[in-house]
Amino acid sequence: MKLFARPNNHRTQRILVVAKVNELDVKVQCEDSNSDMYGKIPVLDTGKSGCIFASNAIGRYLARMRPDIGLYGQNFIESGEVDSWVEYSSWELEVPLCTWTFPMEGIFPEVTQATTQAQLDVEACLSVLNKHLTHRTFMVGENLTFADIHIASVLFKAWDVHHCLEPLTKDLMHLKRWYKLISKTPAFSSVFVSKPASKQDNREKKGDNKQQQQPKKEQPKQQPKKEQQKKEQPKKDDKKDEPKPAPSRADIIKKVVKEGGKRGVEIEGVSDMGGLNFFCTAVEQPKGDLEFTEMSVDAMNADSDPTEEERRGGSKNVGKMIFSDGEDLAIVCYVPEALQSKTTADVWMQNMLKTMGESSGYVAAKSNKTTAFALLKCDKEKGRFSIKLKDTGIGAANAYLREHGLFPDDDDDEDDMCFGDDDFPSM
Repeated sequence: MKLFARPNNHRTQRILVVAKVNELDVKVQCEDSNSDMYGKIPVLDTGKSGCIFASNAIGRYLARMRPDIGLYGQNFIESGEVDSWVEYSSWELEVPLCTWTFPMEGIFPEVTQATTQAQLDVEACLSVLNKHLTHRTFMVGENLTFADIHIASVLFKAWDVHHCLEPLTKDLMHLKRWYKLISKTPAFSSVFVSKPASKQDNREKKGDNKQQQQPKKEQPKQQPKKEQQKKEQPKKDDKKDEPKPAPSRADIIKKVVKEGGKRGVEIEGVSDMGGLNFFCTAVEQPKGDLEFTEMSVDAMNADSDPTEEERRGGSKNVGKMIFSDGEDLAIVCYVPEALQSKTTADVWMQNMLKTMGESSGYVAAKSNKTTAFALLKCDKEKGRFSIKLKDTGIGAANAYLREHGLFPDDDDDEDDMCFGDDDFPSM
């Protein structure tokens, strides 16, 4: 198949990622004219007496060509969810992001009011995505889909090239975890290549030539001063380069407990809405430490005071398996006594580890029916990464719940089992 498009456009690159994942032979026919302004490119020549135009339509077509891989979902419901997120990404996220970043690339002049509004719109969208990913590894289902590729491709330039999303994503740990996972997949990373750039790169190329020439005329007069400054600079840089002191144990515990308490309220709320008794999710602050992950679970299970302005905990009646990735992968499983007729923490944990082939990570000395522990040692040189083990573990833990009727199946038609963007409280 031939794709007539601009090779460096993110929409073209998105199509190529889909083709790589589905192992389809798509060759780009370079088109440098402005014909795309009139809706003529991108165009996919399928070689079957037909052509498909518009990037989303082409992406959907290619995603559907390999049902066995599942880029368009595993069933009709998931396919509908993929469509929903593609539409959301195209209109709610991509439009304001282009309004924000196009002036950085010199595509059109910046309009301050429009840029400010675009930043607010992008911030709102990122918050929605972060909430949706609170208890999910991928946007739809348990595997990579076109929805993940679409949203990540829209975010790529702002995230990895212009770096303008850093202030907005500082506290959006679920979104950051998801984006890191998607952007590191072989198909995505081979097409979308990060290039270091600052916000003013394009402006400097176009409008700062005169300013760059003026200092050259003044250089001979100020050479002695500049030489002195150069000698003094290392001293200043040395102070800046001094390593920051490591956070104290008390500071780490404070963050761990705060995050765990907030997550407990979220779990309680989702459980009340959906009637679910068991959850699998991840926390960030323990950073793979088993002791801190246990503290996080204790904070989730703490009694919640409804009179407090900011409620914490409250999910002690919900069974949960909590993962934290860092240098290692720490896992803590909790099942309240009232639910132990359905499964116990030690049984759930051991079944999950057995499925992963990681039974040696089980901490039998600390585990019992109510609480079970595991610590999976990682080694980057050997290709054992905690984030990959975490995603595998969450999938195995959810599979156990489905197998024993403790979690809704994908074919469940009850509306209250399908959680949307606004089902989770703010982080």
